[in-house]
Amino acid sequence: MFGAAELLKKEGPGVLRAFIRSHRGAVSADLRFEAMFSRSSSATDGEPRSAHEGESAGFSVSVRVNERSGVSSTGQTGVELGRLATHPARMLAAIRAGLAEAYERARLSTREKAALIRALSRNSGRAGLARSLASAPPVPRAAVHDEVAAVYQRDPRTLDPGELRRLCREASARVAALGPEIAFNAVAALSELREELFISSDGTLISEGFAFSQGDCYIVAQSGDGHQEIYDTIGQQRGLECLAEGYRDELMPNPDLLTFALELGAEARELAAAPVLKPLDAEVTVVTDPHFNALVSHEIIGHPSEADRALKMEAAYAGRSWFLRSLEDNEVGRQVGSPLLSACSDPGLAGYGHYRYDHEGTRARRVMHVEKGMFRGFLNSRETAAVLGVEPNGSARASEVFYVPLIRMSNTFLM
Repeated sequence: MFGAAELLKKEGPGVLRAFIRSHRGAVSADLRFEAMFSRSSSATDGEPRSAHEGESAGFSVSVRVNERSGVSSTGQTGVELGRLATHPARMLAAIRAGLAEAYERARLSTREKAALIRALSRNSGRAGLARSLASAPPVPRAAVHDEVAAVYQRDPRTLDPGELRRLCREASARVAALGPEIAFNAVAALSELREELFISSDGTLISEGFAFSQGDCYIVAQSGDGHQEIYDTIGQQRGLECLAEGYRDELMPNPDLLTFALELGAEARELAAAPVLKPLDAEVTVVTDPHFNALVSHEIIGHPSEADRALKMEAAYAGRSWFLRSLEDNEVGRQVGSPLLSACSDPGLAGYGHYRYDHEGTRARRVMHVEKGMFRGFLNSRETAAVLGVEPNGSARASEVFYVPLIRMSNTFLM
């Protein structure tokens, strides 16, 4: 399936250019393709429980159409290809069919938007709504050619499946042997390799590889009347070496999977035996750990800084943002916290949220959300950047290749 990406590097640009030339009103088209291989295993209470190996591939396309009145809209569709990715002619036919479907969706959206704008414009009290629907399309971008290799010492595709099973089984068995307080434990490990391809009719061609390995541990401990459930995860955008041997890094180091599981087991035993903490009447100093700090930055600062949420595109199912009530009334440039507080999102750092380009082909960069207590800006897509009148900052990504990219955090943290 990874060979399909090499084929599309050669054939994809021509397919997009031919489509734009032959479809009236079409001004741009994008193609995203992804191939992924993964291998995983798990064990509970020292016994192997599951093992999985799989390949997948898929694509999505988007087409932007301009209506004669100047109104513009985008249509999108996506497909999980499976083994179809190994048949070049059939895969290219599926991509052309997807482009045709996305084009029709864009045309329908453009016609409906134009009709709504005309209806709203006839009512002077609703002219502002009409203007908001006719917002400027994304700014044209320069063509980019880049290849970003995945980082690993051990290719996930060449791993011995038995090694993952042994790694999980040994860690789970050693945790179970810590003592009778350990009532249950589960240990899992995953290693995968992914290649993402972005091709645009404007001449952009980006290939970005990702290796990813993760270990998970869940433990239940009981001691007298005490009961403790504890769960944690380690991993890197690297090969299995980061779990088998551990990984030293300034920002996000991790031990090997066995050491990690044993440390978590010891913590579970200690917490299960700990006396209940009685609250005090007086104020106390609270010391928070990195997990809690990450949660605060993610929920209180990160999600409200996503421009699609701020612009109410997600209001029905994910809420809104306390940073923006309207384009005229918002917190940009205002004090929102202590001068001691600064927070940002940075996809350039080697954490789980690391990437060089987002799923619209935009070069990613650090985005300051709060600087010395002042709110500075939102994560955006090309379209929401045009609405807000700012530069795109590379924050539009899809959890699966066949989904529409949304604005999501990268590595978001308190500085």
